[in-house]
Amino acid sequence: MRLQIIANPDMPYHKSEDYEGIMIPVLRAAGHNVSLSTDHADLNAKVLSQADVVLLYTTGGHLEPAQEQALLDFVRQGGRLVGIHCAADSFKDSQVYMDLLCGRFVHHPAHQTFHIEIRDRAHPITVGLEDFDVYDELYLMDTQPERYHLLVSCPWEGADRDVAWVREEGQGRVYYCSLGHTPEALAHPSVQHLHLRGCEWAAGLLP
Repeated sequence: MRLQIIANPDMPYHKSEDYEGIMIPVLRAAGHNVSLSTDHADLNAKVLSQADVVLLYTTGGHLEPAQEQALLDFVRQGGRLVGIHCAADSFKDSQVYMDLLCGRFVHHPAHQTFHIEIRDRAHPITVGLEDFDVYDELYLMDTQPERYHLLVSCPWEGADRDVAWVREEGQGRVYYCSLGHTPEALAHPSVQHLHLRGCEWAAGLLP
């Protein structure tokens, strides 16, 4: 799998160094070819054409119309998009992007330990994974649940908050997981399981 990660430049949080230092070794140990860019302009047709999977660990930013179309064409024509945590707080003025991801960040409670529940234990991404607790930042989001298959949720303030899901768009696949703000979360074995197998499912390496 050729995995292109696009992350944040010079952020005080959602640091590219955290993802690079903690998660990229996990992905490479599984045998995958991983590249990382901190330039949001690399979301373009040329860079996308060289990747099997594009993983976004970005915050904010703006997509030009040509970038929107390149990303949409990439996925619909068989490309694979993975959004991690802050990807739902990225490019929020782009409805095309939000419709691909199906989740838009609204706010979050204070960092604390949250209980994570596996909602589909038979899916290739979550099979063998048990419920777990993790110290992280829980994203509360506007989502489009009718357009995705839910894998993981978190009970919070009397409601189940969607955490990870999958969907298909044209010939492509999309996976999103909101876990991964803190280094503690990125180092958690269950979170690493979700990120790794989410990429592998998106790439078509899992059923």
